[in-house]
Amino acid sequence: MKRNLFLMFLAFNCTLVSCNNGQNKKMQKATITLQGYLKKQFNQSIKQGKHFYFLVPGTQCRSCNIYSSEEIPDSEAKMLTIISSYPASHFSDFKDLLLDTSGILQTLPIINYTNKLLVTQKGKVCAILNIDTNLCSSIDSLSLIDFDKK
Repeated sequence: MKRNLFLMFLAFNCTLVSCNNGQNKKMQKATITLQGYLKKQFNQSIKQGKHFYFLVPGTQCRSCNIYSSEEIPDSEAKMLTIISSYPASHFSDFKDLLLDTSGILQTLPIINYTNKLLVTQKGKVCAILNIDTNLCSSIDSLSLIDFDKK
């Protein structure tokens, strides 16, 4: 389902993000939360390279959250993990889909009842973005940013 884009706003805000400048307390807390959640629920760790975690809690309109990987290039799809409380039928052709059947995802403090895109680098959360628009465009604009640059 297509949604309105806010690509310019997203691109502007993302240029301000850098993992090399040290983590502020919010990012440190998000890193600890994500790491603990991944370990407990899926026996995984935060990926070391640049990666995107798209968190889709089950607190929204079910028909509003249907995603397809068709528009995402393979190079970016390899850097994307989707974690959702929704059934797999809401996500077509995504390679890395983790289903939260316990409902713990929506209780995480980083969620706040909205879809989130967490950008990670070197095993740490660098950015947390609300995704109320097109996921494909958001990932495309973020993949161009070098998070190691100062």
